[in-house]
Amino acid sequence: MQFSNSTNKENITFNANEIKKSDNYNCKCKSVVYKTIKSENYETLTIKTDNNINSYDFLFITEGGGIYKSHNTTQEIKVGSICIIKSGEKIEFIPTIGKKTSYYHISVVCLQYTLFLEKIDLFQNSSIANIGQNVVIENIFSNMIQILKENKSGSEAVLNTSLFLALSIANYKLLNCHEKEDPNIEKINTAVEILRHDTTTKISPEEVAERIGISYSLFRRIFKETMGTSPAQYQMDIRLKKAQELLTTTNYSIAKIGMTLGFSDTAQFSTFFRKRQNMTPREYRNKHK
Repeated sequence: MQFSNSTNKENITFNANEIKKSDNYNCKCKSVVYKTIKSENYETLTIKTDNNINSYDFLFITEGGGIYKSHNTTQEIKVGSICIIKSGEKIEFIPTIGKKTSYYHISVVCLQYTLFLEKIDLFQNSSIANIGQNVVIENIFSNMIQILKENKSGSEAVLNTSLFLALSIANYKLLNCHEKEDPNIEKINTAVEILRHDTTTKISPEEVAERIGISYSLFRRIFKETMGTSPAQYQMDIRLKKAQELLTTTNYSIAKIGMTLGFSDTAQFSTFFRKRQNMTPREYRNKHK
């Protein structure tokens, strides 16, 4: 199991080769990576899959974007782009300079993925599909990292079920993208950007609705339909993810992390964290750093 970080990026990698040997499944989720590249840095991600015919890598952009290059295509990818790199292929992803970029990178090898991908429309016409922001898929990938990290018996089956579910949701979104798009969706995308950059929750969902020019009731309904969760819960999810990031990639004190995230004191931060993680911030840091 590996964890690495540096001062200018967050890179969370867990290697499934360390899953317990009792998990003897044909499918193997080799690794799950969540990475954030700061806006001032320039870094190219190069992915080359194994030559095994059933090997695949998936890239899902959750923030920012950049240029995707393969042997036969060069195109821009953005938030909500999901890419597949098939066996023996090599691609480069060049994040946009001056813009914070985050993505998930999953590597798998499995005959069942080959059979599954032949039957769905997601990558039939292109190696890149844009499904838009989707917090459900983000949470699935985040949970996959947690499962790998805990390294318990039965993990492999859950990991593969999770990835099949994420790809099925992406396929569903793609198949239904031809439906007339609600004109307020662009406003929801703006709202998501506001909430992503407000980890201290200084702005309320009602204020976000006012800022983008729609009623709160309409904002909440469309946000939940689009993102799969309410604006308030999305705020809490973003705040929790930032807390986990700071606990595992910095040496900040618990008090400083709580202050950074807008909590009035350490006790309030600890209560918030323990309610969602079933452990204190210090226990989480000791377990995962």
